[in-house]
Amino acid sequence: MNNDLHLSADPFPLVRDIGWNKTDKLYTHPDRILGYDVFLFVAKGSMQVIEDGVEYIIGENHHLFLKKGRHHWGL
Repeated sequence: MNNDLHLSADPFPLVRDIGWNKTDKLYTHPDRILGYDVFLFVAKGSMQVIEDGVEYIIGENHHLFLKKGRHHWGL
């Protein structure tokens, strides 16, 4: 597991955009490498994401940070 993340209240992080996604069917996370960090929060259900070959299952009321420049996708 990757534990090299440090958050502080000074300065506040830049928010590029905020999205909301709801699906009643099977969802596959896009296969991509981004130039910015991504914060995922699952409000209901669960979501599978693979980052650099490590699989994460994000459950209800849990979160995951995806680091910029790393390959991530879902199945």
